Amino acid sequence: VLAIIVFSWIAAKIIKDEDLPAEGKLKSGVYINRDACRGCTICSKNYPELFEMERKKAIVK
Repeated sequence: VLAIIVFSWIAAKIIKDEDLPAEGKLKSGVYINRDACRGCTICSKNYPELFEMERKKAIVK
Protein backbone atom coordinates (compact mmCIF):
# COMPACT_ATOMS: atom_id res chain seq x y z
CA VAL A 1 0.00 0.00 0.00
CA LEU A 2 2.85 2.34 0.81
CA ALA A 3 4.42 1.70 -2.60
CA ILE A 4 1.17 2.62 -4.34
CA ILE A 5 0.92 5.87 -2.40
CA VAL A 6 4.55 6.77 -3.12
CA PHE A 7 4.23 5.90 -6.81
CA SER A 8 1.06 7.96 -7.21
CA TRP A 9 2.72 10.93 -5.51
CA ILE A 10 5.75 10.65 -7.85
CA ALA A 11 3.50 10.30 -10.90
CA ALA A 12 1.54 13.39 -9.86
CA LYS A 13 4.79 15.38 -9.73
CA ILE A 14 6.11 14.11 -13.09
CA ILE A 15 2.99 13.93 -15.29
CA LYS A 16 1.52 17.29 -16.25
CA ASP A 17 -2.04 17.85 -17.46
CA GLU A 18 -0.81 18.92 -20.91
CA ASP A 19 0.95 15.55 -21.30
CA LEU A 20 -2.39 13.73 -21.16
CA PRO A 21 -4.42 13.50 -24.39
CA ALA A 22 -7.43 15.78 -24.45
CA GLU A 23 -10.75 14.45 -25.66
CA GLY A 24 -10.91 16.97 -28.48
CA LYS A 25 -7.48 16.06 -29.81
CA LEU A 26 -8.21 12.36 -30.31
CA LYS A 27 -9.24 11.34 -33.80
CA SER A 28 -11.42 8.38 -34.53
CA GLY A 29 -10.47 5.86 -37.16
CA VAL A 30 -7.24 4.23 -38.24
CA TYR A 31 -3.93 5.87 -37.39
CA ILE A 32 -0.39 4.75 -38.27
CA ASN A 33 2.57 5.89 -36.23
CA ARG A 34 5.07 6.49 -39.05
CA ASP A 35 7.98 6.48 -36.62
CA ALA A 36 7.07 2.95 -35.50
CA CYS A 37 6.27 1.63 -38.99
CA ARG A 38 8.94 -0.82 -40.12
CA GLY A 39 7.85 -0.85 -43.74
CA CYS A 40 7.09 -4.58 -43.75
CA THR A 41 4.06 -4.08 -46.10
CA ILE A 42 1.94 -6.64 -44.21
CA CYS A 43 -0.86 -4.14 -43.60
CA SER A 44 -1.00 -2.97 -47.22
CA LYS A 45 -0.96 -6.56 -48.53
CA ASN A 46 -3.67 -7.79 -46.15
CA TYR A 47 -5.87 -4.67 -46.30
CA PRO A 48 -5.17 -2.87 -49.59
CA GLU A 49 -8.50 -1.04 -49.30
CA LEU A 50 -7.25 0.71 -46.12
CA PHE A 51 -3.47 1.06 -46.48
CA GLU A 52 -0.89 1.88 -49.11
CA MET A 53 2.87 2.30 -49.04
CA GLU A 54 4.52 5.67 -49.51
CA ARG A 55 8.30 6.14 -49.26
CA LYS A 56 8.65 2.69 -47.62
CA LYS A 57 6.11 3.57 -44.91
CA ALA A 58 2.44 2.66 -44.61
CA ILE A 59 -0.21 5.36 -44.90
CA VAL A 60 -3.99 5.30 -44.54
CA LYS A 61 -5.87 5.83 -47.79
